[in-house]
Amino acid sequence: MRLTILYLITGVLVIGFFLLEMNPFQRQAAPPPTTETKTEQMSTENEFSDQKVAEFPLLEKQSQKLDQIREERKKQMEGIVPDRIEIPAIDVDATVQPKGELENGEMEVPADDHITGWYEPGYEPGSAGSSVIAGHVDSKKGPAVFFYLTDLEEGDEVYITDKDGKKLTFVVKEMHAYPAENAPIRQIFGASDKAVLNLITCTGTFDHERQTHPDRLVVTTELKQDKPKLPQAPTEVKKSTNALSWHAVRDEDIVGYRIYKLNGEKRELVTSVAAFERKNISIDNQDATYAVTAVDMDEQESEMNEMK
Repeated sequence: MRLTILYLITGVLVIGFFLLEMNPFQRQAAPPPTTETKTEQMSTENEFSDQKVAEFPLLEKQSQKLDQIREERKKQMEGIVPDRIEIPAIDVDATVQPKGELENGEMEVPADDHITGWYEPGYEPGSAGSSVIAGHVDSKKGPAVFFYLTDLEEGDEVYITDKDGKKLTFVVKEMHAYPAENAPIRQIFGASDKAVLNLITCTGTFDHERQTHPDRLVVTTELKQDKPKLPQAPTEVKKSTNALSWHAVRDEDIVGYRIYKLNGEKRELVTSVAAFERKNISIDNQDATYAVTAVDMDEQESEMNEMK
């Protein structure tokens, strides 16, 4: 009897074991090795980006880092609510009023033709983006606030002041006239990495039938800022038997290096090396003098560091 019970217990255990092995839901699959995930991540980071700075290719992880730097810069660019605009080159000194959109989607402009309007739903002057200030060109009484806007030239300055007296200086970069129906709205009102101020008004021969001017004049200006510091120059520039080497600049905004052959006051570009590449090149002229510069994400080039 005892032997029979022992056989029964053993049989139940064996059957249970096989059922457990056959049922896939009784066990959790082992997680994939974490090394595969890290390898895939490293592979993605080391892929080439679609972006380039000057002649220098970028790795994906490098491109992402530069995007982060740009975003940080944008956050540091604080705009102001404009209260007054001055354009000395064309004798403009006028009030700025905040304005919105009309029902037809067009920008609202002041009724007074000697006052300008700032597009309040858009960007503030001084912030990263394209802010817009509009003004009339003329009226039945004669010239209006932006009548002489077409006389502006590249390099002319525009001053924007808020109610607290804070003043920003913008510099004229370019001027374009567009048919009113085909003006590049996104370009005029949209996002930008720079602090852009677009001055707009009507232009072209007045259409009496439509009671408006056919075109829109856009004067693009950019915030005048102190020039950023030049990048540091590479160090330890040395020439061996058939190679030139140098130490990298340990700044995250460096995108590459330029190698020059010097001949008196003249310099000849030999090659360019991306920041992620080895910091040495082969040279074929043992008697020549070489120098290396660093280039940053703003395409600024450091001073040359000659070989020792």
